[in-house]
Amino acid sequence: LALEPQVPARAAQFRARSLRRLMSRKNEEFRKGMVGHSLDVLVLQPEESLSTNFLRVRVPKELPINEWASVNIAEVDGGGLRAE
Repeated sequence: LALEPQVPARAAQFRARSLRRLMSRKNEEFRKGMVGHSLDVLVLQPEESLSTNFLRVRVPKELPINEWASVNIAEVDGGGLRAE
């Protein structure tokens, strides 16, 4: 059962593309806002962790795996963050 009226395919594609760009920009702004803050992260692998708000954080390799750590965010690093 289709709902009427449907959005034309071109308009739907334009809207979807616009929303993806907006989400990407807002995500980057959010990550930039974390720089200088302390975050609790779960160390998943050497140098790889996940914060309590689901941000990927590159951490020092000395941190023990499968343990929580509090880290200071130094910079935005690609699609995630880098901690000191």
